[in-house]
Amino acid sequence: MFRSIIGLIAAVCCYMVTWAQQQQGHFFSAPARQPAYTIVEGKGIYEGSWKGRKYEVWPAAGAMWWQTYLEVHQARDLSRSGPWHFNWVVRRNPAWFVSGDLPRFSLVQTDRIPELNPHFNMLGDVRISYTVAGKSYWLDEQGETTVRFYPWGTVHKVTIAESGLTVEVEGLLVENNAIAVTVTTTASKQLPADAQIAITVGGADLKFINFFPEYFTIAPGEEENDILRLHGKSAYLKDPAVKYGAVATCDGNNHLRIIKNTADIKQRAVFSKELLPGTSTMRLLLRKGEEGEGKSADAKVTDPLITAAKQYYNDLLDDYEIQTPDSVLNAGFYASILNMDYTYAAPGWLEGIHEWNSYFSNNYHISAAISLGQMERAKEAVLYFGDREEGPGYVFNADGTRNKDTETRSEEGLPYYILQLWQYWKATGDNATLAKVWEGTRRNFETMAQVRDPEGNGLLNWHYGCNAFLYQADHLQLIGEAASPSLMFCGLLTMMKEMALQQQDTARANIWTKQLEHARSEIIRRLWIPAEGRFAASVTPDGLVQQASYYTDFVFAQLYAGTPAEYNWLSLLACDQRLWINDHLMRAGNYKPDLFGNNAVKPTQMAEAAAAYFSAGRLQKGWALLHGTALGATILTDSPGSFPEFNSNTGWGLPDYAFSNPAAMYARALISDLFGLQRQPMDKPLHWRPAIPATWDNASLRVKDIVMSVASKGQRRMYELKCSQPQGLVCNIPLEGKVVHSVMAGGKGIAYRIISGTIGGEVEIILPPATQHTFTIQFKKESSWQPPTQVAGDRVSWTLPGDGYSIKDPQRVFSSFRIDGRQFSGIPAKHSGRKVFFLAGNNGLTPCELDFGNNVQQPAERITLKGIRENISLDKQFNSDFILGKNFWRLGQHTFDFSGMLKDTTNNNGQLTVGDFRFRVKTNGQNMLVLEVGASDGYTNKLILSARPERTTFNVSKKIAGLEFLVAAECQVRLTDMPIGVVALHYKDGFTENVPLIYGDNIDCMMLPFAKHVTIRKLEFAKHVAAFAIKADPRRELEKFDIALNSPDANVGIFGINLVTATAK
Repeated sequence: MFRSIIGLIAAVCCYMVTWAQQQQGHFFSAPARQPAYTIVEGKGIYEGSWKGRKYEVWPAAGAMWWQTYLEVHQARDLSRSGPWHFNWVVRRNPAWFVSGDLPRFSLVQTDRIPELNPHFNMLGDVRISYTVAGKSYWLDEQGETTVRFYPWGTVHKVTIAESGLTVEVEGLLVENNAIAVTVTTTASKQLPADAQIAITVGGADLKFINFFPEYFTIAPGEEENDILRLHGKSAYLKDPAVKYGAVATCDGNNHLRIIKNTADIKQRAVFSKELLPGTSTMRLLLRKGEEGEGKSADAKVTDPLITAAKQYYNDLLDDYEIQTPDSVLNAGFYASILNMDYTYAAPGWLEGIHEWNSYFSNNYHISAAISLGQMERAKEAVLYFGDREEGPGYVFNADGTRNKDTETRSEEGLPYYILQLWQYWKATGDNATLAKVWEGTRRNFETMAQVRDPEGNGLLNWHYGCNAFLYQADHLQLIGEAASPSLMFCGLLTMMKEMALQQQDTARANIWTKQLEHARSEIIRRLWIPAEGRFAASVTPDGLVQQASYYTDFVFAQLYAGTPAEYNWLSLLACDQRLWINDHLMRAGNYKPDLFGNNAVKPTQMAEAAAAYFSAGRLQKGWALLHGTALGATILTDSPGSFPEFNSNTGWGLPDYAFSNPAAMYARALISDLFGLQRQPMDKPLHWRPAIPATWDNASLRVKDIVMSVASKGQRRMYELKCSQPQGLVCNIPLEGKVVHSVMAGGKGIAYRIISGTIGGEVEIILPPATQHTFTIQFKKESSWQPPTQVAGDRVSWTLPGDGYSIKDPQRVFSSFRIDGRQFSGIPAKHSGRKVFFLAGNNGLTPCELDFGNNVQQPAERITLKGIRENISLDKQFNSDFILGKNFWRLGQHTFDFSGMLKDTTNNNGQLTVGDFRFRVKTNGQNMLVLEVGASDGYTNKLILSARPERTTFNVSKKIAGLEFLVAAECQVRLTDMPIGVVALHYKDGFTENVPLIYGDNIDCMMLPFAKHVTIRKLEFAKHVAAFAIKADPRRELEKFDIALNSPDANVGIFGINLVTATAK
């Protein structure tokens, strides 16, 4: 039946949920896990409550560590949540202050060296202890703690009821090279004479990343090798592996000593004082420096430092103010600003703090800086990445040098650099900066086109490890003509053409215009799949359509390509169906196996997709994705206010924290897509496209000197934009299918026009320069037109709501149709399931759905054979002792040793049980027959043929019920759900039956199994074998069967094959 689905664009999912009845909002379904924190009134403030816990190394080294590591990268929720000692940071280049749920602190700095992921220097950790009646306790292991996280640091309030103690600990980063820890103790009763409070310092170390919420694994005894000396009233601490040390000074203490080898202390400096009834304060300052250089911790010295540190963040956030009904969204905005600042390392941004503390490619940061009005930082970064002899587009280390693994590849970060250069130029009109970077940008762009589009048809491929461009797609390789790079290429051609005209290069501008027209038409002709309403992620050189997709295959058309609106809208609908897992979370792709870069929930990707939904007029969906992104960055996390590198499948923010890419993309999407601000030079009108959901009564945003607000009342919407200098305004507002009655300003009607080529329509209003633009839109009260629901026979017909309508039909819903005046008639094509066409009128495009039915699919069964099994000897065909890994960042050789797993062992052979299957296998050594076509070169994508065979044949000459196989396989993720080979059954009567080998069905991933119709046996961590069966026709004599692979980038090792002969009835 037909139904209009324009209403679905603006449908609101309102679920009243208990967790949200505080202040987090009640707009979407409740998270599967209770948030660990609450949002506190103010900007960037969160609160949590915990019980003290003895420090433990979690997960323990060995099998538990690796299993938990795997679970994290498969986006599972961690088996425990908080409290954590070290999981939260404040950073001002180059140092950072580390705190957490419990009061323990550290001063850290990373070095600017030619690596993407440098070790970091832990200059010392600060821990508080107290002594009562001869026993000493760590404060972080005792009592009840309430912690507040502020933009500048943390405040822990610890209550130890049995001792009558209340301890408040404030920790923060001061300047950019020290931390200050202030301990205020209140004793409510008389304590024993030996009662003391102490601030201890120790534990300097050269650290490497930990993949879990604890930033540092504090191993027992690691303090032992530290250089620790007292120098007057200060303590000097240095690890021999770290090139610089730190000096600790304290105010308010009575004693300073070094303690060694007592209880769990190997070596620490201890600043202490006696505990008396009432309140007393101690303050410790730990500063990077050389011995004897310590600065006094006296309040006269440190109070101004602490005030300045707090004021820095107050000033930063004072430039911004947001008010919407969604407090999680609001908190995410402040968090994004702070995370951008924490990761700033002039002249660019580090990808992360906890890990990947290098520049990488800064794909989103310049865009965010432009939206935030941080133009000087944007300009610096544009020049830094582009004004160099080799031009822009490379991946950069922590010290700004080109990364050695990609130093010849200028296309790595080039697409987003061009996008951000164009955005900067459009926002500022800075032609001088454009001129400085133009030549290198043009040269590298043309090189990219030649390398990635060797046929010159505008359809690009991409190399293995797309993650600098298709962010975090670590294992993806697009060897054919691919959607995402081709769609982005269309956008880049448009941008490069405009910038070429500014450079007076009309010849290139004309060439790129023609290329653009051709590329768009080829994308639709070659990559559009009408029945599925999506662009194929890739069509391989041998013409196979890739089945799985990355989110970019769905959103780049809307964001960048300029392809027709109906194709873009359907691509997003396909995204809904394939990647969304609930009403506010979206996977980054649907590749397999389950792994970080394949199909995890990811905040950067959700925020960029949100921009596409806002652009397409699907405002609820865009809001939902920003809400889900903000949840994992604010309260649904182990590190409140820190944008995570990715999320668990429930949306929980996972390490690494304080990640800059999602923070940058979130800020950009909220300012420039939800609130719709596009800055322009002062001599040009501002562009404003507010995409505020219809259910919001009020929303406002201040970004430095610009304030935007939208208010709703019934069928009326009021819009206001204020700016510090008079500037014109071009305002475009998505209508979501509503019809405009009038637009009023100052009590008078003003001119407007409806842009009809958009889904749901869009109204455009142009206003002259002013410091305040205010207008109201009044919508008509009218019911939306609904196509008839009855379809008579093979033809449909109905009366259209007016004249001048046409049909857009990218899914080829109709084999033919015609419109006579207001009468539509059409013959539906043969389809199953739901398909969408578009009714095009003066008020925009209206999506309409036709349900063809017949879309019920019976699930395939896992085949089980009954009969007598006969093992086929493979001894003479074994050709390898390994298969090559294609997943889990383990691309080397993987061998298989069945020692200790076999029964009835003789001559290095034995029986292996896999579920209900039994196979004779060789214990170790060369124990498999490996089939392989070859591998695509990781950069050029050219096929390198394998020396190993791609097919083999077995003679049978008998009637059988079927075959059973024991295999281990590794395939590239791009082959998800694709046939990689075939088992051909050749019967004596000439009949041949082909059984496809499909990655994800009967061929599985050796490291991380996921296939539907296999039986798995785990051999060890990330190593499995799989058994499956295929049926034969028991009435026919099977002469022989072939096993053949036909796809590159897959290898299958066969350990055993059984013939199963049907038993007599």
